[in-house]
Amino acid sequence: MFPFSVRYSQKFKKKVPVSLTDEIMTYNKDFILQINGENIVIEGNILTYKSGFLKNRWIHEILVPVDSGSFDLEFHEGSCLLTYEFYLYRLFLVPILMAAFVGISSHNYLFAIIFFLALSFPMWLITLIRHRLMLGEVIMDIEVLIIEKKEKENPFIQVDNLNYRLPGAVDWTPEDGEWKPEDGGCGNRRMETGNQHNYT
Repeated sequence: MFPFSVRYSQKFKKKVPVSLTDEIMTYNKDFILQINGENIVIEGNILTYKSGFLKNRWIHEILVPVDSGSFDLEFHEGSCLLTYEFYLYRLFLVPILMAAFVGISSHNYLFAIIFFLALSFPMWLITLIRHRLMLGEVIMDIEVLIIEKKEKENPFIQVDNLNYRLPGAVDWTPEDGEWKPEDGGCGNRRMETGNQHNYT
């Protein structure tokens, strides 16, 4: 429940074949491991992870204020959506304990509330921005490292549309009963042949 949990969703600019689901989820797993996530579980197109509370980390690491999170890859009518949800109970727990200590010590609960808001709101806002940017980074990496790579390996994989044409494709022209290249080359040769017969 907001503000203790936040959900972001972003569509891929490129078409994502369903066959790439496993590769995308594997990338998500590797990404979370790089930022010190743990207890990662993949079930189909959903990945969940946790962020250890007692794990030694630098204070600037992106998962420090996060309890857990999930990635959900969704396919809808030709488009693909990656939804990222994360939980921030830990981020509010420490400021609440500190504010309670200040309030009890000073016997001024209004000051304790102000102290809590001054401490937790900036941290919460910074966390929202950082994780929104993180989702954009994940989307971009998947498009470049997985989708575009597959396109280069196999140019006939459907990505943008179904209208692929092979070099030298021909069109059927029923009026003359022959196969004619799109550029009309055969038609020109037939015309030249016809002119030679007329001169004869």
